[in-house]
This record gives sequence, structure tokens and C-alpha cells, in this order.
Amino acid sequence: MNSIIEQAKQTFETWGIEWAICGGMAIDIFLGEETRKHYDLDLFVFWSDKRKIIELMLKDDWRV
Repeated sequence: MNSIIEQAKQTFETWGIEWAICGGMAIDIFLGEETRKHYDLDLFVFWSDKRKIIELMLKDDWRV
């Protein structure tokens, strides 16, 4: 679980984009334990950054 979070943290901090984790992984972080296997990472970003984020994620070979 932590490797995908670390990858997102490094990527978004490099780009200077504010973000937050949401969805199932956010619940696990809140609970302090992994409740199930996660195959994706749900992120919250500001709508105004949408185009920039999609462009940069595709450039870095993320599935968007």
C-alpha cells in the first residue's frame, strides 16, 4: 500500500500540485490498518489543475 502512496506523493510534490487521498485507501489510513487489497489509488485534486495533472500523469505512463 505504501509504495503507491509514496509514488503519488513524490510525483505530485515534484509538480507542485495540492492533492489528497480519498476512497478506500483513505479509510485504511484513518483506521491504521489495511482492510483489503487495493488495486488503485483515489486522489482528490483541484478542478483548476485537472488538465495539467492529466497531461503530466500520461507523460509519466500513469493509467488515467
